[in-house]
Amino acid sequence: MVRFLVVVLLLIGVEASAQSYRGVSAGYRWSGIPGFLLGSSFSNHESVQAHAGQVEFFRGSGRGYWSVGMLMGGLVVPDGYWRVKDTLPEEGVFAEFPLRFVGGTISRTWQFPLGAGWSVNPTVGLGLLGLIGDIYATEVIPGCKELPCGHWNQVTRHPVALSSRVLPVFQAFVGLGYELFPGAQVSLETGFVNLPFLGLSVRVVP
Repeated sequence: MVRFLVVVLLLIGVEASAQSYRGVSAGYRWSGIPGFLLGSSFSNHESVQAHAGQVEFFRGSGRGYWSVGMLMGGLVVPDGYWRVKDTLPEEGVFAEFPLRFVGGTISRTWQFPLGAGWSVNPTVGLGLLGLIGDIYATEVIPGCKELPCGHWNQVTRHPVALSSRVLPVFQAFVGLGYELFPGAQVSLETGFVNLPFLGLSVRVVP
């Protein structure tokens, strides 16, 4: 992946040297895992959502542009009980998710004008994400017949071992953009940035 990122950065410089504008964008994204997907693996679970902000620097032309950005945010998961399907209630855990993330992305956006200031803007990209914080699990009381029930908080509470604190980022989404005035566009976006998301961004060309 590192080689790919280096090649992309070189492409940004080559294309930008012959193109017409540069600017910055900022946006907000809300994402989550659908409940039916969680229910396929867990008998007990909480909702899993994430909120993130992104700031990008971009260069390009009317046909599209390259972006280099920073993504930061955190998980929003209520403290609660989790149990894998086909296991006993006493095998569940009380889990806490004080987990945040920060990372960098490189992406390519294409612009297809629709007229009257509107455009469709598909985007693909890659990046790396670093995790900050831990997930904590606490065992429930042995003999628990049905969740929720008591747990051994402050006795068996422990951080869950993460397989890695650095994760790849995969972006694939489409934006519906509207030009507010020359040099400024607002865009409603949906697609995937590791999770399904909805977002809103503003792009400005000074």
